[in-house]
Amino acid sequence: MPRLRSKEGEAPSDDYGWRWGEPVEGGRNNVKCKFCERVIKGGKTWLKEHLAAKKGNVAPCPNVSTEVRKNIAQQLNEYHNEKI
Repeated sequence: MPRLRSKEGEAPSDDYGWRWGEPVEGGRNNVKCKFCERVIKGGKTWLKEHLAAKKGNVAPCPNVSTEVRKNIAQQLNEYHNEKI
């Protein structure tokens, strides 16, 4: 369940994607990647696709570790399979 932002710089929800990104002030659904400092315009879902190097919506992150990339890709696949 989402929580209200109580402090500056605090993540808007408990979603695991916020471990690698931070919300950008003044832009709804804009997230800054903690690995490459790129601003992703599409929210935490596109941030996850950026980190997992999923083709289609956003360019892959050049600085993310292989371990994080595999972890996020696996979690995106599990979420997709649950929706189906």
